[in-house]
Amino acid sequence: MRRHLLVWAVLVAFAVPAAGRDEKSDKLVPKKFEREVKIKVEMDYLLYLPKGYEKGDKDWPLVLFLHGGGETGTDLEKVKIHGPPKLVAAGKEFPFILVSPQTRRFGWDPDTLHALLDEITTKHKVDKDRIYVTGMSMGGMGTWALAASRPDRFAAIVPICGGGNPTDAKKIKNLPIRIFQGGKDPIVRLQTAETMIKALKDAGAVDAELKVYPEAGHDSWTETYEDQKVFEWLLKQKRAAKPAEKDEKVSAKDERLAAPPKGFDTKRDGIERGKIETVEYDSTTVGLKRNAVVYTPPGYSKDKKYPVLYLLHGIGDIETGWTKQGAADVILDNLFADKKLMPMIVVMPNGRAAKDVTQRTPWDKQGPAFEAFEKDLLKDLIPFIEKNYSVKSDRESRALAGLSMGGGQSLNFGLGNLDTFAWVGGFASAPNTKPIGDLVKSPSEAAKKLKLLWVSCGDADFILDVSKRVHASLSELKVPHEWHLSEGKHEWPVWKVDLYYFTPKLFREAQ
Repeated sequence: MRRHLLVWAVLVAFAVPAAGRDEKSDKLVPKKFEREVKIKVEMDYLLYLPKGYEKGDKDWPLVLFLHGGGETGTDLEKVKIHGPPKLVAAGKEFPFILVSPQTRRFGWDPDTLHALLDEITTKHKVDKDRIYVTGMSMGGMGTWALAASRPDRFAAIVPICGGGNPTDAKKIKNLPIRIFQGGKDPIVRLQTAETMIKALKDAGAVDAELKVYPEAGHDSWTETYEDQKVFEWLLKQKRAAKPAEKDEKVSAKDERLAAPPKGFDTKRDGIERGKIETVEYDSTTVGLKRNAVVYTPPGYSKDKKYPVLYLLHGIGDIETGWTKQGAADVILDNLFADKKLMPMIVVMPNGRAAKDVTQRTPWDKQGPAFEAFEKDLLKDLIPFIEKNYSVKSDRESRALAGLSMGGGQSLNFGLGNLDTFAWVGGFASAPNTKPIGDLVKSPSEAAKKLKLLWVSCGDADFILDVSKRVHASLSELKVPHEWHLSEGKHEWPVWKVDLYYFTPKLFREAQ
């Protein structure tokens, strides 16, 4: 049954005293702000009511299913591809209400999901002591985040191949939790699940378990959801009577990025512009010709040698993502006009190195192609650029950065190839990011060779914990790096800010 949610949610911020005429100037004074605002949230969802629901006044358990990133959009048929909706569509009967929403953008917003649950529990016969959450991949991450936002609401959770934030462990330690993970998952690595279960155990969790399918890749959900015992266990759980614990603040130094000046990503009149072109290069790694978008700076001349930034997209994009959605060429042109940017060439490749893998391929099948791109980058693309453009070929004249999946690639490939790259940046890096201990074998060597290591993320990003772990690990190893937060979620406005502040730092010493 297709349903649509449309509600107004009320948000309340913190308090503020009014400003007075006698306040002192020329000082930083702490203030607080309070105002009640309304926001409209809407969401399409599939609703399944169990057989016999219409008879009597019985309250039924409810399972909230959160899909993965590949099912994002406005076509509810996509939600039926995996998980409980797939089983129901195939004729399987379940003894619970099943709510399967669809998010229109990458990531799950807890406030919207709570509004949806409020709607469902008001209009339907729901046993509020037996509300469960489960999800896969992006939905697994959403499961962790939703449970941490209001742990007192749920009876149990089943996150599958989705990273949680270890700092949330104390909030959810009283919840029954079953984690499922593929041992060979290239997108959300096994270490992510192992870190989370350790954090839960350290926090005192008594009913949290991790099950690993040793040979499974990213798709660890099919075997999980086809196991009837998973649902039998779930339905035995009831919400604890204990009150929810207070949220504990996590202390960390967050170097926040200020909002760029208005119009930083808008085309200006009367300035020189760089050139964007799509090139085709032979990939011996893949065995076919591949495309890349190349930005050459204003005034580009073959008589001059330029440093190069290799800029990588996320899992939902291709080589045009940074220009079509990220306005990279516009941002760079404006920075150059403001004399904030060293002249550089920016190469934006397709981060999937495989013949039959595109951005439309199910996300669980894309991991190997993103991993294989390391060889394509080093053995095919860089030599092509250095042969066909007037560029410097020393390591201090090469930078590597990217967002989300590309952020993970940048950290993996950059830190793993310090003889090739001296400038590395990860923007909202995804869970494909390898443990820093595996990448940095010699902290002293990394400190010596890196001209800049940049780690950043939006403060409301649902995978913020990945970047926090990278920052914490680098700090523990005493590897110099810049750590930045900016306001926002897992979205282009945040990554544009990253590009605006990251690129002016590049190649200063090299020039």
